[in-house]
Amino acid sequence: MYRLILCEKPSVSAIVAHTVGARERIFDDTKKNFCYSGNGYYVAYARGHLYGVGMPQNYGYSKTYKLDELPM
Repeated sequence: MYRLILCEKPSVSAIVAHTVGARERIFDDTKKNFCYSGNGYYVAYARGHLYGVGMPQNYGYSKTYKLDELPM
């Protein structure tokens, strides 16, 4: 059973792959994108931000700050 580690940038995935012992590169059909494999791990990257913080109204708070809602 393999474990997947998803990193934000290619440089981070290279460091993580080295740390966990995933040395083999697996390329896709275009030969441009790849992930690392080995030692029970796949280490891949997403080339961008994986998540972001939403606005207060996304979490049920009002658009303007109210003292009774702080801290969020």
